[in-house]
Amino acid sequence: MLVPIVPNDAEYREYSYPLNTETGWTDNILGLRFMPVYGHTETGKIGLYALDLRKGTTISSTIADSLKTTTSDFFLNPTMVITDFSINNGDIFTEKKDVSLSSVVVGRVPTDYQISEKSDFANASWLPYNPIFNYTLTSEFGTKKVYFKVKDALEETSSVNASIMYKSSTEKLDASTRQHIYAYPNPAKSNVKFDCTDNENEHFDVTVMTLSGMVCGHSIEAGNFNLNLSNYPKGALLIRIENEKVIIQKVIIKD
Repeated sequence: MLVPIVPNDAEYREYSYPLNTETGWTDNILGLRFMPVYGHTETGKIGLYALDLRKGTTISSTIADSLKTTTSDFFLNPTMVITDFSINNGDIFTEKKDVSLSSVVVGRVPTDYQISEKSDFANASWLPYNPIFNYTLTSEFGTKKVYFKVKDALEETSSVNASIMYKSSTEKLDASTRQHIYAYPNPAKSNVKFDCTDNENEHFDVTVMTLSGMVCGHSIEAGNFNLNLSNYPKGALLIRIENEKVIIQKVIIKD
């Protein structure tokens, strides 16, 4: 985006120019204000965080000329946006009230944050911003939704939220809420143990296929189960485990 500077201006003055956007430009910039030095004969180019100077005029034949960079009193203040917010790095459940929260904020660096399990942030205080910090969930078991927002001297962002299931250590999770599904050993010559549920009464339809989609076998299993692959061909096998709540697929290498 190129802006002309009046050549050989004899005065040290401030200029304001309206800007047009180039094709593909995604930001809405309405104007640029800067103070060129006396006798300036170059052309200004606005970047996101700096003012660059280019020799020559703005015609297309000179756009490829090398850039000269200078310092400037011109600053952009992009809007702060929270692009990521997670609890325990995105875990589905926790058995502890104390969790780790992390955030990513772009645009500017926040000075403070607020955190709450209430969407209106009732009784929440502003705290010095840190991208990673600890938080203690309320004591009731169940799904917890945590709300988060940040601010600086210029603005306060809208809130975002993340959820996690807070459960007791004795509560059993079925396959649809388990965070990790294990299959071992892998590779295997015969028996493979599938650890996919805390509920021994949960049933699964299990299908063994080649990677090309040819079905090699089918069975009904309950709870965590052993699967005998002795009679199946060597190579990569796709194991599909499903019920009305979940579909799990694992690749097992048969030796």
